[in-house]
Amino acid sequence: MQKQDLIMDISEAQSQLEEIIDKLKNKDDYDVIEFEIDIRHAISHINTTYNMRNWSKEQISKDYNNLFDQLRQIPEDKYLIN
Repeated sequence: MQKQDLIMDISEAQSQLEEIIDKLKNKDDYDVIEFEIDIRHAISHINTTYNMRNWSKEQISKDYNNLFDQLRQIPEDKYLIN
């Protein structure tokens, strides 16, 4: 597990979630479309972190950019409500 890389993505998710909370509290015109975009952004960081949890530093360097779209997907081994 490459903790520093995982921390980076989790921190990005945290920032996005804090921004969502702020918008929900303070932005009267925060609509469902903007909320969906923002929450998907946070979720993509969480998914990326989970999906590369067992990757080596070498694999991250080699495959991260090439597999980025796959890394952002909901993990296949989890059951989630669509």
